[in-house]
Amino acid sequence: RRVAQSAADLLFPLMCLGCGKEGAIACHMCVAGVSFMPVCACPLCGKERMDGRLCEGCASAFFVDGVVGSFNYREQLIAKLIKAWKYNGMNAAGVEIERLLGGWVERAPWVREWVGGSAFVPVPLHRRRLCERGFNQAELLARVWARLLCVPVVDCLERVRYTEAQAKQTGAARQKLSSGVFAMKKGVVLKAQKIILIDDVYTTGSTLNSAARTLREMGVMEVYGLVCARET
Repeated sequence: RRVAQSAADLLFPLMCLGCGKEGAIACHMCVAGVSFMPVCACPLCGKERMDGRLCEGCASAFFVDGVVGSFNYREQLIAKLIKAWKYNGMNAAGVEIERLLGGWVERAPWVREWVGGSAFVPVPLHRRRLCERGFNQAELLARVWARLLCVPVVDCLERVRYTEAQAKQTGAARQKLSSGVFAMKKGVVLKAQKIILIDDVYTTGSTLNSAARTLREMGVMEVYGLVCARET
């Protein structure tokens, strides 16, 4: 599938996902309209908070200390790039996302201090889903951010239960589906006490919360989330 997509990228001209103009997956005009303002809000109630921390009243109900989104998922171009990359395997969309994340890091110098002393842990896919898709978008994003921010990536989680695609589920269904999904890999020693979970999109937070719960049970003191896009 990935080879076929690479061939298609070469044989057929790219069209901007924002306006349809031929020549690039995201034209200069559409990229210029994207906001690079990070989405920092309480991951549970959505109230705007510095570095996405939990509100005091929400702290007892969530295992993630805070979530930062590089972009707003309501940005049409961002959402289309993620979907084209994630579901259609469009390499050009993945390359453009990496370029946009590089620009975001340049505009958000505070993020280097925020990730200091941490390790990135990508949210894993079930092996069945990995075979279906051919890649784990969270793992690729973790590598991009690791290169940009000089933070180690630790592949310590595994998804032990297969679930249906959560993009098709309601919020309540997502919470139920995410229960007992993750486990620590055998033989992995996790030394970092501050973990930043990496994923592509944050909506209800059920997936990140389930992964964070597993890490907490292993004694991790702080767990945050860093996602490519966050829905507000």
